[in-house]
Amino acid sequence: MFNSKWNSQDHEWEEVDARGQAGGLLSSWDSGSYKKVKSVKSENWIWCELHDHMDDDDKFHVINVYNPRKEKIKEWSKDPNNNVNTRIREVEEYIARLDNSVISNTQKQQLRVIRYELEDLYDHKVAMLRQQARITWQVHGDKNSKFYQQAVMSRRNKNLINKIFWEGNWISSPSQLKEAFFKHFSDFFGKEKSWVLLKLNDLEVPKLLEVEARGLDRDTNLLEL
Repeated sequence: MFNSKWNSQDHEWEEVDARGQAGGLLSSWDSGSYKKVKSVKSENWIWCELHDHMDDDDKFHVINVYNPRKEKIKEWSKDPNNNVNTRIREVEEYIARLDNSVISNTQKQQLRVIRYELEDLYDHKVAMLRQQARITWQVHGDKNSKFYQQAVMSRRNKNLINKIFWEGNWISSPSQLKEAFFKHFSDFFGKEKSWVLLKLNDLEVPKLLEVEARGLDRDTNLLEL
């Protein structure tokens, strides 16, 4: 069937056998373009992670579900390991609590491990967003379609600065906005360098103590190396 449909034998698949009157499940992909990294399956679903041969960082997930039962869906959705956004928020809050407290060496080790987990979660979320973007592109067409034109215009309208508070008044005229921005930046960048340096020196930033600063200049010994 695949050979006749795709006119090629370059394909791989994962399958679940039929049970009762169910026809089973089959997920297939072009092996010349994608490679399977891992997969998990049960009697009701198949989940595969595929990577692009040309770019190993470009990955997406193939999910095939047959007759899902409500209780199983609820159980799966409540699992924190499957809810990426919830897990990311939990890990970020945990890291923030540790960063704002005095921790032991054991907790420092745990902090390193959980930071690696957070990076994996970020990668997982990026992969999900890429897959959603692909689906949207396939459904709504190319970048010249009506859907993307509407999306771009909506984003532009949200980001548009249509009025500002300038010299005690709200201004919205395009010519006034242009004049206000031009005057602000020309005044700022036209000031003398000494004035800019003075303002930078007034910033409150963390600094080393004098004793710590002198320690940076001292010679090191073999034991320290």
